[in-house]
Amino acid sequence: MKKIVFKRIILPINKSDESLKTAKKAIHLAKKLNIHLTAIYVLNTKIYAGTIPPNQIYAYRFYVDIKNEHKENAHKFLNKIEKAGHEKNIDVQTILTEGSPKKEILKEAKKNDLIVMSDNNTSMLNRVFFRSISEKILHNAPSTVMIVR
Repeated sequence: MKKIVFKRIILPINKSDESLKTAKKAIHLAKKLNIHLTAIYVLNTKIYAGTIPPNQIYAYRFYVDIKNEHKENAHKFLNKIEKAGHEKNIDVQTILTEGSPKKEILKEAKKNDLIVMSDNNTSMLNRVFFRSISEKILHNAPSTVMIVR
C-alpha cells in the first residue's frame, strides 16, 4: 500500500465560527503530521462587482471604505490563526488575496497538499442552484480535500 505524504495543509478561511473550528483541527493535524500550514483568505471580488454606478465618486469612496474594512478584518482573522499555530509550534503562512474563492484556492493547491476546509453550511437548495465553495474545491482540486462539518 502506497503511503500518502502531505507537504503542507492549505486552510481556506472566512471570518466565521466554522473557520475558527476548522483552523483548530487543521493546526492539530499539522502538528501530528509535522507539516506547515497555509491559511488563505480570499476577498470575493464578485461581491463588489457592479456596485458602483458610473460617475459616482461617493459610491466609489464607499466601495473603497468597505473593501478596506474587509481587508483589515481579514488580516486580523489571519493573525488569530497564525498566533494559534505558533502557540502549538506550527509554521503558519498566511495569504490574503482577492478574486474568486474557488479559483484562488485551486491556484494555491498543489498535488501533495491537504486542503482542510469547513463546509459552509449551505442549504440543499443553494447547493442545487449555486454549489458551495467547498463542493467546488472538492471536485476540482489536484490534491486531497478534507471537509470539516
